[in-house]
Amino acid sequence: MTQHRNKPRSTHKPAAARAQRPANNRAIAAAAIGLGLIVVSAIGLWWLSQNSAQSAAAPVAPTTVAGPVINPSATANASVAKPAVLPIKRINQLNQLPPGKAERVEVAYFHRTQRCKSCQEAERLTRKTLDTFFTEQMSSGLISLATIDVQALQNAALTRKYGASESSLFLGIVKNGVEYLCPINDIWYVLGNEAKFLPLLRDRINAALGEG
Repeated sequence: MTQHRNKPRSTHKPAAARAQRPANNRAIAAAAIGLGLIVVSAIGLWWLSQNSAQSAAAPVAPTTVAGPVINPSATANASVAKPAVLPIKRINQLNQLPPGKAERVEVAYFHRTQRCKSCQEAERLTRKTLDTFFTEQMSSGLISLATIDVQALQNAALTRKYGASESSLFLGIVKNGVEYLCPINDIWYVLGNEAKFLPLLRDRINAALGEG
């Protein structure tokens, strides 16, 4: 019998298989690089967040600026400072005021929203009295004029302060750290007579100033 020798199997792989191996290696390498980049990015972000938190918590050194030193807290307090609220005392006659010069006088004229001719005339003559006899005191701020609608909500606090409810005239006089509120009622008896109204109110204001 003729013996058939087994032919040795070829150890060479097809060209396609040989080409596939480098491609697989490249894919693995690319995946490894990508994973490494992700890890490095994550570490970098963590490091940045830690440094940012430390920077925010760290005290900031003051900046040196040439020139006068200004206390920021003092400046802030000065910008929001409000005038001191003075104690109030109600009087019925100006002769109840303590002696001495007034620090400030407010002429406060109150009226209703719907105004009559008498109400408007009283305001006109009050303004004319101030314009005629007290221009310097008005300019300096020693005397001020306020006309207030007693029915307007925004005037509620001022209306309560003076106790006004209708057309009325008050003097608010500041002396020795106290604000005295005095109604001036006798103007209504001379409302139709300008020649009597102006000197009467002038004398009342001079008395409030401590000059009459």
